[in-house]
Amino acid sequence: MEPIELIFKLREGIDETNFQISDLKDQLSAGKLSIKEHEKKKKKLEKYIAELNARIDVIKKKFSPLQKYVLNQTDEVLEHYQAELDLTQIGILKVLFLLDQETYFIVPVDFRDPKHVKVEFPTELSDLIGSADELQALKEVPADGFQVKVILDEIQSRLNSKQDMFNEIDLLSEQFTISKTSSKTRVEVTLYGLDMQEFSLFVDVGPYPDPPVLQLTPSLQKHVSLNALRILKNWDPQRFHVYNVIQEISLILDKKLRLNREMELFEKFKIPATLDETNGIIKVVLQESPQSPQITFLIKIPPNYPHSPPLVEQVNPMSNEALNEQILTRLNQATSEYLELQNFAEVFSEILDIMKEHSEYVCVECKQFKCPTCGKNLFSSIAGVIGENNCYRRTKCCGATLHECCYRFFVGRDHKCPACGAAISRL
Repeated sequence: MEPIELIFKLREGIDETNFQISDLKDQLSAGKLSIKEHEKKKKKLEKYIAELNARIDVIKKKFSPLQKYVLNQTDEVLEHYQAELDLTQIGILKVLFLLDQETYFIVPVDFRDPKHVKVEFPTELSDLIGSADELQALKEVPADGFQVKVILDEIQSRLNSKQDMFNEIDLLSEQFTISKTSSKTRVEVTLYGLDMQEFSLFVDVGPYPDPPVLQLTPSLQKHVSLNALRILKNWDPQRFHVYNVIQEISLILDKKLRLNREMELFEKFKIPATLDETNGIIKVVLQESPQSPQITFLIKIPPNYPHSPPLVEQVNPMSNEALNEQILTRLNQATSEYLELQNFAEVFSEILDIMKEHSEYVCVECKQFKCPTCGKNLFSSIAGVIGENNCYRRTKCCGATLHECCYRFFVGRDHKCPACGAAISRL
């Protein structure tokens, strides 16, 4: 038997004897042994342990420098790591590394030659932290030989960083809907927009603590540019998590989709509006008739819109102070009682209705015009409207009477009779 092997056998005997001493104490506590019997048996076992330790000391004194190195390295590794020791192969340990509750790696380490320590990584571990040849602890040979624990500590440190990486995936899953892919470090994240429309992107946390690698699907690329991500540009793992990047993408997506919806609604309501994305401003122009002055509003979009309300500024007030106050009251109500699902295009459509209802420029006939769809009056009639008895014309299709100016406005815009809906190709 090799001397080192014999030492481990003797140590096993010491461990077994210490267990017997512990058992004696239990018997004493249970009343199965008297104090005198306990002390007698305990002294005998302690004497046996002393004899075993003495034998170990004698063997160590005869050790060569190599044997001392192998034993010391073995003892240090077993003290700090879970490892399998095969007494038939002294100087080789199979060390266990845990990544998570489901993933572990067995790494054989051969340190029988102090100047040429061999470390073998399983393929899965190499894919995760790089090959064993990349370990800094193996780059330079120390004068007194490699310290195996230092090598193992570097492996554990690299795995710890990967544990942080997988923690990032766990944190991401708490905030968003994710799906696993064939890669342990890459997941698919699903974001939901208006009307629960789905948008996907792929997130690879493999480079962590460096910034994650993102791949946007084409539908998401229409709304989000990776170059615009502030957190990604200023990435700092001490300040940010991966989910913070996805939160920023989600906010940008929400903002773009809501702005697109607003512009679609402005077009639907036939309200002139232009979006300046650079400065985050929507310019809205309201005009109740071709003859009335244009009233301009600026909707200033906050960075976290639609989660915060926009600010609305009226550029030029109306001459009718009472009406102007009514409009401002409605706008203040829209911002003070703001809801994330609220569309300001609808608010401005209401304001336009108010303007037309009190307008001095829209004729009585037009104010009393009934909607072809629901049959309700679009505007109330107000006595004393300027020009209500002037410039009447009768439509050829249905004989309805309208002002010339209003007829030209409606037909020019819709190419159909505002009364009966008949198509009119030209004025």
